Amino acid sequence: MHSRLPSTKNLRAFEIVARLGSIKAAADFLAVTPSALSRRIQTLEEELGQALFQRDPRGLVLTEPGRQYAARLQSIFQSLAEATDAARTALPQRLRLLVPGLYATYLMPGLKIFEARHPGMQISVDIFPGALGSDVRVEEADMVVLYGRGDWPGWETLFLSPHAYSMPVCAPGYLPDGSVDDPRELAHYTWIRHPLFAHVWDNWCDAVGCPGLQPQRWFDADSGLTAREAARNGMGIWMGGGVPYRKIDPVIAGGELIPAHSYHAFLFDYGFYLAWRPQAISNPAAAAFCEWMRASQQAALVYYRNRQRNGQ
Repeated sequence: MHSRLPSTKNLRAFEIVARLGSIKAAADFLAVTPSALSRRIQTLEEELGQALFQRDPRGLVLTEPGRQYAARLQSIFQSLAEATDAARTALPQRLRLLVPGLYATYLMPGLKIFEARHPGMQISVDIFPGALGSDVRVEEADMVVLYGRGDWPGWETLFLSPHAYSMPVCAPGYLPDGSVDDPRELAHYTWIRHPLFAHVWDNWCDAVGCPGLQPQRWFDADSGLTAREAARNGMGIWMGGGVPYRKIDPVIAGGELIPAHSYHAFLFDYGFYLAWRPQAISNPAAAAFCEWMRASQQAALVYYRNRQRNGQ
């Protein structure tokens, strides 16, 4: 009788931590939090009844059983990767995308065009609420859209936010006069933020010459979509940022949210990135999508440069 195998996601977490030698590096690689990854390692050790790491001030050191286990797992996962690559050549092209809910608003119109150009391709889109997906969902996807600076170890990236800006927006009628001229007046109201995107408020306040400006009250939202809906329902002022929202967000384009102040602070590093593992490009569908997105971003860059030249 075969013994019950541990969870594959816990085995994968252990193999990556063992290979990289650091919880932090492995968490960055998997796009999860270090605490979540530590829990996976702890669960695996409890299932095995065996310590896999020695923990000391210098960091993690594999125990002898841990070293042997990691070597076997690395060989197994390598064989699985090779078998998967071989199988893909015999299967219909399939593209699996993992996308934050807020960015899906922008992606879907373009994805419809891409799908029309690749009628035989099977495309699936999984939406998650925050800036990072769970490690399992990330590992199952061919391409992931993440928010940040694009500096995730083990990932290749394509910047998706040319000329992105942050701009405070609110529901019509939330401010007595519709908007304010002095940004300091916004401090008398509630500001809506997503903890992962809190920097966009600081970025904007610095840009308008009000560093350290704080609101009367914060409203914390668990996702960009929640933040947007809270603002739409008159619960405060939301700092939209990361993509050119005036052009792509139907809630703003339709007038359901309006600028609380006219200044737009450009975000030169932060934004949405298309991210993928180097081996993902071996999937023809992923390679085609990456090249299509790259061409789309180049076209967008030309568009914005032409607008700048024309003073728009």
